[in-house]
Amino acid sequence: MIIVQTELAADVIRAPAAISRRERWIDLLFVLGIALWQPIFTSTVLALHMPEPASGNTNLRVVHGLLFEAAGLATLAYVLWKRRAGIVALTRSPKWSDFPIGAALCILTLMVSGVAAVMMQYAWLVASGHPPFRPDVPRMMGMQPSAAWLIYLLVNPWAEELVVRGFLMTEVTALAGVGTAVIVSTLVQVSYHLYQGRFNATGIAVVFLGFSLYYASTRRLLPVVVAHTLMDLMSFAYFVHQHH
Repeated sequence: MIIVQTELAADVIRAPAAISRRERWIDLLFVLGIALWQPIFTSTVLALHMPEPASGNTNLRVVHGLLFEAAGLATLAYVLWKRRAGIVALTRSPKWSDFPIGAALCILTLMVSGVAAVMMQYAWLVASGHPPFRPDVPRMMGMQPSAAWLIYLLVNPWAEELVVRGFLMTEVTALAGVGTAVIVSTLVQVSYHLYQGRFNATGIAVVFLGFSLYYASTRRLLPVVVAHTLMDLMSFAYFVHQHH
C-alpha cells in the first residue's frame, strides 16, 4: 500500500498543472510578446517603407536574429517548465517516418502555393495591367552567402514552428477551437513576412495554411519543421546560385 501510494504521489507531482483560461492568455501573450515583437515590428516597417539595400556586417544581423530566437525559445521553455508539461504538450513523439512525411509536405505545399501564385499573378495582371511588385529580399536585407546565414536558416524553422505552430495553436485551440487556431497561426506567421511584399506574402500564407492544417489534424510538429527547413534551404541554394 505504501508503494502504491508513493507511485500515485509521484504521478501527481509529474502531472501537468491545470491551466485556467486566464493563465493561458497570459502565457500566450508572454511568449508571443518576447518571441515575435521584433520580427513583426521590423517586417511592418520594411513593408511600409522599402529601404535601400542593407550594408555593414550581415553576420552581426544573423547573430542578432539568433539571439532573439533564443530568447523566444527560452521563454517557451520556461512556460512549459512552469506547467510541468515539456515538449510533449506541443507534439506527438517523433518518428523516423516524420522525415519523409516532412519532405512530402514540403513538395505538396509548394505545388499548391505555385498553382495559387500563377492564378494570383494572372488576376493581378488583369486587374492592374502590370505584374505584381516583388522586392529583392536578399538584396534588401544585405544577405551574403555565408555559413552564418546557413546556420540561421537551420535554426529558424525550429524557433518558428515551436512557437507559432506548436504553442500558439495548442493554446488557441484550448481557448477558441481548432479552426480559429489554424487561422490565427497562419495570420501571425504571415505578419512577420510582409516585408516580402503583398504578393509574396500571399503565396507564403498558402504554405503556412497547409502547415497549420497538417498540424491541426495530426499534432505532429517534426514533419512541419522538416518541410520548413527544406524550403528555407532551397531558397538559400537558389540565392547562392544567383549570387554566383
